[in-house]
Amino acid sequence: VFVTQGRILVEQLEPHADTDREVDVFPFIKRCALDIIAETAMDTQLNTQTGESAEYCEGVVTISKRIFEKMLMPFLWIQPIWYGIWYGFQFDRLVKQSQDFTLQIIRDRRRQMEDEGLLG
Repeated sequence: VFVTQGRILVEQLEPHADTDREVDVFPFIKRCALDIIAETAMDTQLNTQTGESAEYCEGVVTISKRIFEKMLMPFLWIQPIWYGIWYGFQFDRLVKQSQDFTLQIIRDRRRQMEDEGLLG
């Protein structure tokens, strides 16, 4: 998994090599890490490095950003403010999307295992 995803990462970074321009590698590393985690933990290929599942990837990033912002800004702990600036609604929607995605993967894996006779 690491080697395969690492090769994809190199392919994604290759066009930026030898250009004498700075490149923000964080988005590339973030997508690679998400692909590795999804494949090792859920046995699912997201292919975020190649542009698939970009919505899921951005959702995870936004959830993390909102959690961090809420930790740093105590006024966001007040629910009317949290929801008043729409962070709360966005956060709730993205968490639900993430949970639905994960539950769908679990259902698919369970169905696959049942078909293969691995579950009783």
